[in-house]
Amino acid sequence: ELPKVWNVAEQLYSRPLSKHCEDFAAKNIRQCHHALDTRHLVTVLNRDDLGVGDETEVFTIVMARVQRQLKENKAKGGEKPSRVVCTTTALLETVRVGSLPEGFISEYVIPNPGLQGPNKRLRPEFMEVLLRSSQGQCPRLGLRFSSISELCAGMSVRVLASVPEVVRCCKEKPKGAVHGPVGFRPNMARYCGKMVRISSTEDLNACAKIYGYMYPYTCLERVPALELEQFKKQRQERKLQEGDYIDVIDHNDKWLPARVERVKTDSRSGNSEVLVTYDGYGPKWDEWIPVSSTRIAKLHTFTEKTLLVNDKKRDRLTGISRALVRLRGRAAKRILEKSRQNSDGPREWPPADIEIPLADESLHAKYLMGDEVSLRRIAQLANSRVAARIDFPRFGLKPADEDKKSDKNDRVLQERENAAAEQLAKYDNAGIHVLPKVLQMWSGERSEQKLVEGLSVEDAYIMRVLLSVAKLHESKQAHIDSLQAFVMTDAEDTTLNGTYQLCGFENLHPMYKNTHGTVLIFDSKNWKLRRAHDRSGGVDSEGEGHTVATKAKGFMPPLGPWDTDGKPILSLPIERKSREHTCDDAEKKRVFTSTPFTPREVSIEALRRLYAWPGDKTCVDDAVHMLKNMGFQVTALTTIYLRPMFWNPF
Repeated sequence: ELPKVWNVAEQLYSRPLSKHCEDFAAKNIRQCHHALDTRHLVTVLNRDDLGVGDETEVFTIVMARVQRQLKENKAKGGEKPSRVVCTTTALLETVRVGSLPEGFISEYVIPNPGLQGPNKRLRPEFMEVLLRSSQGQCPRLGLRFSSISELCAGMSVRVLASVPEVVRCCKEKPKGAVHGPVGFRPNMARYCGKMVRISSTEDLNACAKIYGYMYPYTCLERVPALELEQFKKQRQERKLQEGDYIDVIDHNDKWLPARVERVKTDSRSGNSEVLVTYDGYGPKWDEWIPVSSTRIAKLHTFTEKTLLVNDKKRDRLTGISRALVRLRGRAAKRILEKSRQNSDGPREWPPADIEIPLADESLHAKYLMGDEVSLRRIAQLANSRVAARIDFPRFGLKPADEDKKSDKNDRVLQERENAAAEQLAKYDNAGIHVLPKVLQMWSGERSEQKLVEGLSVEDAYIMRVLLSVAKLHESKQAHIDSLQAFVMTDAEDTTLNGTYQLCGFENLHPMYKNTHGTVLIFDSKNWKLRRAHDRSGGVDSEGEGHTVATKAKGFMPPLGPWDTDGKPILSLPIERKSREHTCDDAEKKRVFTSTPFTPREVSIEALRRLYAWPGDKTCVDDAVHMLKNMGFQVTALTTIYLRPMFWNPF
């Protein structure tokens, strides 16, 4: 509201109010210069007590306003060039730099023709103004301190953002100091450019002690009142909840990452306090801190982005999982390894995207790690199609029972009953009440907020693990459902050609079969075409001179030419298009009427719509790889141009 108040003050001829607006803008020029009018900005920039760190900052503010004016004048058709020259001259007169910054011509003059003179140099009148304004005027350091006496304990200041400048100040003896320079420590660089709080001052060294380090007053600057007010407001409105990680400064002036364990609010005053646990320290160091305290900062504001103890705990728990496998013996190890291979979820357990709570490790070692196979199966049971596709392990179902229950849905329901009675009942006896939430997940609920609502930290953690794995299984199932058929062409053996339909699963991968009985199968770590009369080998998709080796070992069959038997080409059926395809008539006309026999730019988005189900990234990647091998240029345009001879094989 500052520009409006200033204009009203001038209309009312209120000199005190105008002076107040000018003083406020001068002290907070960093926050106010974008909103000020050019006339008011020139008035403020001419002051000697401008709230800047150095003259380079003033020059940056001036050039930003000059570029803005030139852009606005160009948008209006360049109707008033003389007026722009006058305002630009007035702005440049406020600059007091001794020499132009490095790269001034390339950064400011060349991109703005309004500043250019002959030979793409700065216009002579502007250069004359800069030379005249830089002579005989003292530089403005409105935010810098002139002596150590201006500093006091508890004062909020900012360390200079330039690390080389801070290093230079620390290695020089400050004016008024009795002893020599204090020197620079590498950890002092982490506070450069940040607002800090002074613990104490030392007059003999002319330094201020900040978080255990001595900074000369020459490398510190004032914080504008407006910024202090905004910082105070942010502290008062700060919201924290259990499980949040924050930076906390301890009583030894050392910033440490910490975790919020509890939050309590005073019903009378409304003030909140948090119980924090310092990362890597025992519970005896826990303490209550007010939420609005200056001892709290956002995570990694003053600490390095290193692995937290929480991340190290994941490594320890993974080690516990390996130890349990070794204790179980070879048979148990084979069962666990088969479960991991047969699962669409991550091999890492627990999943890396789930935050491990700082709780009793025995809980995870005994249940989460010890029952990894069972928990994976519980997540698979959330989707009946996933549970029917992955047949290992099964809860309480013997082969005889499976023969009696031919309906897959009945088998899934029976498995859910056994899982609830066997595995989840054990959790309830241990005080973990996840059974009602698991039943909600099995019934189709996928909202994390609803599934963890009302659970403790440990219960919510186990529920998040189950939900995360269930979603991964469902996404892989959707990918399989989107690729129900493939087309093989150009094979020398005609029994290999034709449309391959999804007919089941083999070796943990989908299996496809054509009308001649040839099977497209994943075997011996490669995709193969197995003829109806050949059960021992097959036509390999990987060999000498292979073109799709990076995709040959993927979960789905590789699109494009294969390397044996006449180099057959595997592609998607032409009639298979996205169910959400919304191509209008104009776009269809552009697609089918492109100039023949000329490579065109192909849109990835169009490939996604025309040839793949929605969100099928693997199919798009295969198609793009195939197009690049054929010499097409693939870009992210919005239209697709294909020559007719290329349309049919694809």
